[in-house]
Amino acid sequence: MLSFSIFIGQSFAESTGNIDLLLKYDNGNKASIESTSLKIYKDFDKNPITEIQVQSNPVQITNLPLNHKYKIELYYNDHFQSVDYYDLKKTTNNFEMNVKLPGGIKLGVFYQDGQTPIPNASIFFKTMSGKIVGFDQTDFNGDTVRFWLPQTINNDYYTVEVVIDPQLKYTYTPLQIQSSLSKDIKIVTKWPKIINSAITVEVYKDEKTKVSESDGSLTIQVNDKKKSKVLDSPVSYKGDAVISNIPVGTYAFHVVSKNTGDVIASKKVTLSGSHEPIKIFTNDPQLNFEGSYCNCVAFRLDDVQDYFLSNSQIQMMKVFEEEEAGLTVGVIGGVTGNDPRIVNAIKEQLQTNPRFEIANHSWNNRVLTSLSSESQEELIKTTDTKIQELFQVKPHTFIPPENIFEDETISYLKKYDYDNLSASVQTDIPSKFVKSDFYHFNTAVSTAKLDPVTSYWNHNSKEKILESIDDSLFDYGYAVVMMHPYEFSNYDNGAYTNEVNQTKFEELKVVISTLKSKGYSLLPVGKIDEYASVIFEKIIKNQTNTDENVNCNCVAFKIDNVQDFWLNDVQNNLINTFSENNVPVTTSIIGKFFGSDIKTVDFLKQQIQDKKIDVAVRGWELVDHSLYETEEQSSSIEQTNNQISKKLGIQSEIFSAPFGKFNNYTISASKQNNIAYVSTMITTDTLNVKSYPRHIPETSYLPNLLDDDPFLQGTIIEKMLLKIKDQQKKYGYALISTQPSDFAIRDGEFKNQINEDKMKLLKELIITLKENNIKVVSLTDIPQESLFEKYPAWIKHVYVWHEQGKITDIELENAINNLTSRTIVVPR
Repeated sequence: MLSFSIFIGQSFAESTGNIDLLLKYDNGNKASIESTSLKIYKDFDKNPITEIQVQSNPVQITNLPLNHKYKIELYYNDHFQSVDYYDLKKTTNNFEMNVKLPGGIKLGVFYQDGQTPIPNASIFFKTMSGKIVGFDQTDFNGDTVRFWLPQTINNDYYTVEVVIDPQLKYTYTPLQIQSSLSKDIKIVTKWPKIINSAITVEVYKDEKTKVSESDGSLTIQVNDKKKSKVLDSPVSYKGDAVISNIPVGTYAFHVVSKNTGDVIASKKVTLSGSHEPIKIFTNDPQLNFEGSYCNCVAFRLDDVQDYFLSNSQIQMMKVFEEEEAGLTVGVIGGVTGNDPRIVNAIKEQLQTNPRFEIANHSWNNRVLTSLSSESQEELIKTTDTKIQELFQVKPHTFIPPENIFEDETISYLKKYDYDNLSASVQTDIPSKFVKSDFYHFNTAVSTAKLDPVTSYWNHNSKEKILESIDDSLFDYGYAVVMMHPYEFSNYDNGAYTNEVNQTKFEELKVVISTLKSKGYSLLPVGKIDEYASVIFEKIIKNQTNTDENVNCNCVAFKIDNVQDFWLNDVQNNLINTFSENNVPVTTSIIGKFFGSDIKTVDFLKQQIQDKKIDVAVRGWELVDHSLYETEEQSSSIEQTNNQISKKLGIQSEIFSAPFGKFNNYTISASKQNNIAYVSTMITTDTLNVKSYPRHIPETSYLPNLLDDDPFLQGTIIEKMLLKIKDQQKKYGYALISTQPSDFAIRDGEFKNQINEDKMKLLKELIITLKENNIKVVSLTDIPQESLFEKYPAWIKHVYVWHEQGKITDIELENAINNLTSRTIVVPR
């Protein structure tokens, strides 16, 4: 029985074959496969045996039983394009299938008079099922580019939507396309350029009663989306006002008191040409609004992944953390997880920045609508799982690749517990911002626009970005700004490099500060719906909190960026000023540019020999070390210390972090190099004298103290003293930094000559500190000077006593444990 079954199975097994199908236009060129699918039918079957979303050309059709005839139907989205037949006899087959060339359509869009063009109108081409397959904005002549779209056959058609405002949409349908034929179409909308008819505005003090003379003298003021007044009209004693001669569009209608100028009530109104009376209620503002207005802006960084322009990605996260602004990063799951710099940067943000959010940006950045529904679900699910495994968070925001999605995408997002999707207003017209179980928070603003020909991102000016944000807030009640690593990286020889474009980051900071000054909330995308209730708890960074028992009546000085040749006379003079006045100072050296200048090296050797200065490591180059991991930072510190040892004969245990920037890798790198003190800035760190290495951030920059502050009384020196005392009171100590260029004469360029006026102020400051009994100490003395509990006198003798046999091993151990428990000494 068993052998019979095997024999029968082998005898009746059908052999299969494959077809390599090449899609070609009638002119012989390979056909475009964007949004193309195939349906394969066997013999006379009415249902397809397989459906294929075309991903490559040729496309391989596999596992087809031999000795059957197959019908192959080709579709563009849901539009039928072509059919062909193949009789499958062999296991391997090559087959060419002809596809009709697309047709060209250019639109001209006009107002109701058919003569006046509509500029800046958004034009959407859609298939019968509503998929957007083309987008453009009209120029000042009302014209679009020429679109080349696959043909329509039989009753298939396209639809054109003309949008001049989110609430003003005109539909032109049916649009049919003939293969190879190019034509122009004139679309005349229903909108007049100017509404000449009278529009009545009714002002109510409750849901049924209009305002009257007893409610005061009122007027209706109409503002456009730029907040500029377009017109106004008085409210009559009957509670009515009339406006006319106004262009179509959306406006803010304000009820204003003539006596006080106060806005009593407001309503956003879309004027299309014919209107029922506009009702505005003064008693209940909610009656005037159909949607929410959150007054909030979210920034979205797309294409976050391993290694790719990683410096810009990391810098972007740091900027938004420092600015305390919301940032949503779109992580591409399939190419994230192997780059420790990116992974750790994201982890650090999750730990320290409450306004940081991870979004699912799919698995491989492929357009979802080109995939089968099963593939869409798989890409969403696998990226979801990857993010959870890497970062232990569940994303609730989804960013579709190229901002393109379909209804099936939404169904899968809801299945996997997503709250919102962030696409673009160019690919999805979002619904009104009202309470929902799923939101479309789309971008209407971007920091740059891609040139599809050159692949270069043309930057938008900060003025344009701010203007677009205000427009989006008016139109949608929120604004989402789209960014990519490209536009914040340097461009060289036709390609983007992994170097940060600092100019663009500085412009971005200006945009953020401007938005804050306007009172806008800066949220991640996933918190827009919670704008009224969300609270961000500040997370203390690096857990380096200020000691409660710090109380130091002391000041320390630090001279950064000491190096060869450049301003060496000024540099030596500055250091010598501290030495001559018996004031300790710490000098930080840039390793790569130190060791060849005899004047600098010999001077520093003498200063060290006379115990006038301490030496700190500034790093091999003057770069933001927090952009790098432990290995790179450790190498920078080690190379510099080796150079200091070679030229000056000492090893430094101080690291003065460039720009005050550091991260957890900095601490690890410092420990590897026996660095006992890390000096950053008080804006990025806090004093911690009980950690290892100890954190001693600088509290001020000397040129800022030298400025004649108009808001303080007294001489410059008196003002400097007030500022230093304020720092001591606030932080428990003062550490003041400077650099040689601060004391050089500048005439367009720096000269290697002392600025005597500034040097005189520095000398006067030193004298004033001494006269006021403010102790000037070295940077490394701050931990001891800042604690109430000083080192006990016997600490200097305990090891000598032990060597002399005056105390036992146990007594020595107890003494050290006592100091450790009181954190008077900190073990390494």
